[in-house]
Amino acid sequence: GDCGLQDVIAIFKDHEARFSRSFSYWEPGTLELITPSSGAEGAEIKVNTSDLGADISEVLLGGERCQLLGRPTATEARCVVPSLICGPVHLQLSASNGNVLVQEAAFTVIEAVLFGSIDSSVELLDGGLAVRRSTGVNHGVCLSAKPLRLQNMERRFRLRIEEMSSKGGLRALAVGFAALCEVDLMPSGQVRPKDASDLNRAWLVGYDRGGALLCSPKSTQKLTSGSWRPATDLQVGSVLEILLRENQIIIYQDCKERARLFVPVEDGPGQNEELHAVMDLQGAESCISLVSTMDS
Repeated sequence: GDCGLQDVIAIFKDHEARFSRSFSYWEPGTLELITPSSGAEGAEIKVNTSDLGADISEVLLGGERCQLLGRPTATEARCVVPSLICGPVHLQLSASNGNVLVQEAAFTVIEAVLFGSIDSSVELLDGGLAVRRSTGVNHGVCLSAKPLRLQNMERRFRLRIEEMSSKGGLRALAVGFAALCEVDLMPSGQVRPKDASDLNRAWLVGYDRGGALLCSPKSTQKLTSGSWRPATDLQVGSVLEILLRENQIIIYQDCKERARLFVPVEDGPGQNEELHAVMDLQGAESCISLVSTMDS
């Protein structure tokens, strides 16, 4: 029969009584669509369901309550992705009549990586999603606004080359990770060193000394001939993904692995150290943007 409020007829020995619209009947709800299917903390999403028999009153992602937007209906709700969750999460949605819908791995929460502290020759763009070096070829150190999340025993971030100049000289982009110390930043929050390799504890791949370098706090070594070399391999539109997995730094360019480098355990980051993404915007690369690791 039809869902919603129904009449109830009570039959007694000598009479019957009708109670108009006194019982609410509904079928268990089903999820039809979440738009988009992934997003970062603070992103707006829309959930569409079968008819739940009453307006949606609560949406949970990964057990965390979402802020509802506008006026939900029995088949649709708009809400905001909450904090404290990451990766594939389950959806629990409740209607005011008690109808509850649960769907495992319904949505993927991605980490929004934004630029934070920068050097004197760099400006923030697009709310921290991009940076541009405005002068010179160095003083281009850029750090993520917060430490990268450790997930599945690895940390990662992704960037796109947006602009390149014709003058790079003997310099090139470097990327990697850093455990920040107080001496790395000025009281204003600006990055103090002119090169990211001068940060107190940083692990970087790039630059150019007749080939790319692997820079660690206690050592610097040149990559072997034929390895990834940002001075010659990068162009506008190139996408880099940088991973730190235990004591390995892995570089992907345009979805192809280009370098897999081992950092000695005694010279690597501690297991519980908080690590920021580091980009040293040197050489011809003059503007880069951070992109989601969920983007294609």
